[in-house]
Amino acid sequence: MRHSENHHLKMVTAVGGRIKLAHSHRASDERLLVQTGSVAADSMNSSSQLRRILHVFPIFTARSWRLRSRYRTQMISTTAVPRLSWSQISTYAQCPAKWWLSRHRPPERTPSALKFGSAIHRSVETFYRARMKGGNTGMDEVLAAYLDAWKEPAEAPVFFNKDETPESLRAMAERMLGAFLEAVRPGEILGVEESFAVEPVEGILVTGIVDLVEVKDGRIWIVDAKTGKNSPSDAFDKEQIGLYRLGLEELGLIPEGMPVGLRYDVLRKLKSKSEFVSVEVEVTEKELADLRQKLRAIWRAMDAGIIYRSRSWACDCCQWSKACAEANLTQLVRRKEQYPNA
Repeated sequence: MRHSENHHLKMVTAVGGRIKLAHSHRASDERLLVQTGSVAADSMNSSSQLRRILHVFPIFTARSWRLRSRYRTQMISTTAVPRLSWSQISTYAQCPAKWWLSRHRPPERTPSALKFGSAIHRSVETFYRARMKGGNTGMDEVLAAYLDAWKEPAEAPVFFNKDETPESLRAMAERMLGAFLEAVRPGEILGVEESFAVEPVEGILVTGIVDLVEVKDGRIWIVDAKTGKNSPSDAFDKEQIGLYRLGLEELGLIPEGMPVGLRYDVLRKLKSKSEFVSVEVEVTEKELADLRQKLRAIWRAMDAGIIYRSRSWACDCCQWSKACAEANLTQLVRRKEQYPNA
């Protein structure tokens, strides 16, 4: 989802100088979830205050986590705080020209891999949402979710690779979803598509969506679902899942003392067969510190208007390849001295 450039955090649930979110339905949890005294609504713009506000439900259960998540403080934006999504961060790191064009030009085409991955993701989401509610979901339901997602209009015409058709991709989807249903062993599901907006670096609001949060084998797992031929393996993959951990921790959604696991669940796209693999990722405190530094550096580069082409294999399937070839990037770059604080 694309957000405007200018933002400021503001509480939307302030009532009479106090912040009141909700009560739980269980008698043992009949308490005011959040009460901050006479904190002004407009002053709620730091992660430390947000953590204090969200310190609720000291006894951890799946129900309490979902209530805590559901009633956590909702933020709206009114003035200038930079907001970045993981998509923007990763796109700029890959190619600053692509990042700029994605913000200012409509896409020329939609790669079939992007459309396919989104549709598979919808199927997996359907499975986990049903399981979280206590239901069971089989091939009929997850395939229907895939087909519904595939039918949704794309921003630009879908571009198919050689020997690809909607029918061949549907057959691949059935194989992949079959492998998923056969192999998946979910734990106790706490959240599906959990969004967050946090300030891992002072003055920069970072947003993201965590595909799955579950409790399994004595740990709370933060999970990102992916499709592809290969499994995540490099440092770049650590950054995404590491950012998701920072997001949930900053929101107070990871109980203190609870072991945390980070994982990619990958549905591999293979022609003759498909497989579902889980890849556990370890992210050290040093790597999280490096990530914070990278976020700061990328934002400064964006704000300074540092735009250049980074040519690679990805250019062949870029959604803005024609606009990139025709663009005069020197006209896009703002002078550094105009932004002395960047």
